[in-house]
Amino acid sequence: MSTKRIAFALVSNRDSKLYAMGGYNPLSRELYTTETYDIETNTWTTFAPMKLKIKQLDAAVIRHTMFVCGGFYDGDTYKQCQYYLAGKDEWQLIKDSMITERRELALVANDDYLYAIGGNSQVVANETTMERWDLLNNGWTQVEKLTSPRSAFGASSLLGKIYVCGGWGLQGDSSDGKSCDRYDPETDEWQPIAPMLSKRRAFKLVTLDDKLYALGGFMDHELTNTVEVYDYELNQWQYTKPLPEKLADFAATVA
Repeated sequence: MSTKRIAFALVSNRDSKLYAMGGYNPLSRELYTTETYDIETNTWTTFAPMKLKIKQLDAAVIRHTMFVCGGFYDGDTYKQCQYYLAGKDEWQLIKDSMITERRELALVANDDYLYAIGGNSQVVANETTMERWDLLNNGWTQVEKLTSPRSAFGASSLLGKIYVCGGWGLQGDSSDGKSCDRYDPETDEWQPIAPMLSKRRAFKLVTLDDKLYALGGFMDHELTNTVEVYDYELNQWQYTKPLPEKLADFAATVA
């Protein structure tokens, strides 16, 4: 990337490009700058900056439109969400803010909905709440809470269901950092699945070829490059090829 970033958001719009947004740089602090990576030409270029400087945000894509929600800047945790208009190369704020301000949240797209999950609010560390934004009706509603508080956790959508794993728990530690749950939007219920093989926080959970991949992060207080993959049919995790280097508080996506 042209700018050093941590605690930033990264998505793919299925157009052979990656989009990096916001985050934190030790020299310029919180960032509103954005850049895109062209996989075919192996080059980074900038695009329109966001409306707000943000770190510890998350991003998701619905119908080829990129959304970013939540985050933290100058002591404030955000409720606001923004979306990118590619044709105009500009960002706009969603009219309705989230019900709860969140940082270190997970934002997951599933069908025509965004799910803002967990994280830290201005007054509560490690939220259990989850809310859903309807693309067609443009409003947020509360849905079933997480079974346990989580921040700095991994989340992804697989075959119409939402999975959350690891992260910080209620006691501000990763004592339950292996646990995973699955949310069914049709029943509005959470169910536990097999725990990961390793405790993880500040890691990434991505979906590829109908499998979940847990990448890197902290295992207690040690960085790791280990990767494990979840088979939903077997309800089983197993280790696979590790990352080239140990990483935490990074961004990952599938293109």
